[in-house]
Amino acid sequence: MATQGIPGTAVVLATAGGVLMFAGMRGTPLVDTMRSLLKGDIPERTAKGTGAATSAAEAALFTGAAGGATAASYGGSGAVSGKVGSGPHPEVANKALTRLGDQYVWGATGPDKFDCSGLVKWTLESLGYTNVPRVTGTQQAWKLLTTVPNSAMAAGDLVFWPGHVAIAINSTQVVHAPNSRSVVRIEDVKTAGPVGYSYIVKRIQGGNTGRVAAT
Repeated sequence: MATQGIPGTAVVLATAGGVLMFAGMRGTPLVDTMRSLLKGDIPERTAKGTGAATSAAEAALFTGAAGGATAASYGGSGAVSGKVGSGPHPEVANKALTRLGDQYVWGATGPDKFDCSGLVKWTLESLGYTNVPRVTGTQQAWKLLTTVPNSAMAAGDLVFWPGHVAIAINSTQVVHAPNSRSVVRIEDVKTAGPVGYSYIVKRIQGGNTGRVAAT
């Protein structure tokens, strides 16, 4: 649809309205969708390849057509440097860091484009893990993971917010694929997730083997 002559704000509002309607139809809480729209992101779809057609409005936001958002609006002020610390699975952190700078693409699982859960799936499968869940919700419920205190976060842990996941590289930083306005990057865990939400930390069980068959 041509938008010439239509104020940019009107286009954004129309696009956002379509996304809210789509979110309501799929059962996503509208307050969560509104928060995501305000920070320039969209909640991850609930499953890969469901067969349902992606709405034009949702696709427009993922490709940046709505405009107005920057990588910094997702939480922190942008990418920072960081080193892998000690932890039960530093190999997970190191593998994820090989994708720094790769493009965020909604629904992508690599090898050079990712969404947040796609980066986790690619990282773990590259290390020999099998049956890694595709999306954030099922990854968080994955029985290979056990919850640990936030204060115990260490390299290789998975960090979850509503609709988002990252990989810890040390006790204070994560590597993640934030949104369509950014790339895979390192960020402080306190600013990496959706604004206004707390996070939980989950650890891969199995010691420091790096290759545990998941079921």
